Amino acid sequence: MCGERGESYYVLNVVPTSSACALRGLEQASAQPNKEYTPQMSFEIHPKLLADCIYIGELYLCHVLLMNDSRFPWLILVPKAENLRDFHDLPLEQRADLYDEIEAASKTLQVQCDAHKLNVAALGNQVPQLHIHVIGRRTDDAAWPGPVWGSGDATPYDLDELDSFCDELRVSLAIDDSED
Repeated sequence: MCGERGESYYVLNVVPTSSACALRGLEQASAQPNKEYTPQMSFEIHPKLLADCIYIGELYLCHVLLMNDSRFPWLILVPKAENLRDFHDLPLEQRADLYDEIEAASKTLQVQCDAHKLNVAALGNQVPQLHIHVIGRRTDDAAWPGPVWGSGDATPYDLDELDSFCDELRVSLAIDDSED
């Protein structure tokens, strides 16, 4: 399965990596292989995100979640740092990494899901933790051309479809799930 969801916070023991967002098959112009990012060792993803999403894994800067709504291929990136609410709260030296990971998630959804358009947003009106929605849109999706928010009830993934899609996402984003 893609990850366990619980009633309360996930407490993740984050192990710093020594390479920036490794992306299989995707070019990354600003990758800096010797750069070190040291996130806080105990990081909590907001419970609302965990209630609505499936945990996929982690990239260099962000945790990757999949919104559990099969009507839309919808990833959520959550930077691994406490007390971030808006983009400007992210330290300047990490902003390029965030952009690279948004680009990687966007390209992944475009290729894996044949998305016609990508919507990228960081609203934070209901969840006061910085998180970025990356949504693959198609002209035949349930909400097109309107926004996905408030467009009916979510349709959870079937378990077989979920496992397969999560595996495809992990491969495309070069997420190592050996510890999941």
